[in-house]
Amino acid sequence: MKMNASDLKEQGNRFFQTRKYDDAVSCYTKAILRNPCIPTYFTNRALCFLKLKKWEAACQDCRRALEMDKVLVKGHFFLGEALLELGYYDDAISSLQIGKHGHMRVGHFDPVTRADLTQQQLIPNLAMKEVLDIFIAENGWVEDY
Repeated sequence: MKMNASDLKEQGNRFFQTRKYDDAVSCYTKAILRNPCIPTYFTNRALCFLKLKKWEAACQDCRRALEMDKVLVKGHFFLGEALLELGYYDDAISSLQIGKHGHMRVGHFDPVTRADLTQQQLIPNLAMKEVLDIFIAENGWVEDY
């Protein structure tokens, strides 16, 4: 039986939860092939690429998602993370700033699976948000980007 795009996304989410990122990428890729008009499939795959440290691939998927939905907070946030890793700090700040103006906030759940996060899992997200907020507060010029 051939799975539809939504079923493949759900299967990818299950693989992601068990940290089988390559398998999740495969599922999201198949979902994209079946329905390339859903930005969530691209951001889900981008998050897997972030976990796999495939920064360029994550950027590419985020940009594809943002072409479809310019205010997609996950798209801006994941793009900002990948750009930071690549050393494109100005672009990263710009992307993260767009997410911030879109009322980006750190949720208490996984952005892909929506599973509740433990306090230990939240610490890196909160730490990154705090660092970015301090950087933006101390460097007013980033508001112009």
